[in-house]
Amino acid sequence: MNSTKKPRQTILIADDSKLVLARYSDLLNSAGYDVVTSTDVYIASLVRQSQPDLILMDVSFGSDVGPIAVKSLKRRKIQGNATVVLFSARSEIELNQLALDCEADGYIRKSDDDAAFLREVAAFLGS
Repeated sequence: MNSTKKPRQTILIADDSKLVLARYSDLLNSAGYDVVTSTDVYIASLVRQSQPDLILMDVSFGSDVGPIAVKSLKRRKIQGNATVVLFSARSEIELNQLALDCEADGYIRKSDDDAAFLREVAAFLGS
């Protein structure tokens, strides 16, 4: 029997909260993803190094610079083939507008619904 194993997809989470990074890293690892994290908004070199399939970018970083970083990644084409998504607990209306403004591929709201979060991640990854 010849079974080919699908390579694990890599997700980069950039968030200034170590608690958020730990929570979502553990959740994504347990769901079978490789996870790279950063507490810094400036992730261009980490993106080049890790070549993630999905980037989850916090909006705030203390001063709402997440969308600026996303726009820079997209405009400079640093993200490669990665899908770049805003990641925040803000309202859907606000996140939708921010995603449009910074050219993100979409957004995922932080919540306590782990199953919904994993479904949204899978949808962005096309899996």
